[in-house]
Amino acid sequence: MERAKSPQDRLADYCRENSIPCLDLLPAFKKQAKENIFVLANDGRDDIWHLTDYGHKLSAKEIQRFLEAKGLVPAKR
Repeated sequence: MERAKSPQDRLADYCRENSIPCLDLLPAFKKQAKENIFVLANDGRDDIWHLTDYGHKLSAKEIQRFLEAKGLVPAKR
């Protein structure tokens, strides 16, 4: 029995099949503690929609790395 694909895998497949550059930030986020990436609510609920300053900086770094690797922007000097 084949395992159901995650939404990330399905989107990556779609992008690959249609030659659309696609970056998944989840692997970079998973390497960090959630409180470093996301603004957490005081009542214990996780807020995965709002990033901390560090979360924004990490996202920007990953986007820049991705764009440079794909040759979509000149490499940073």
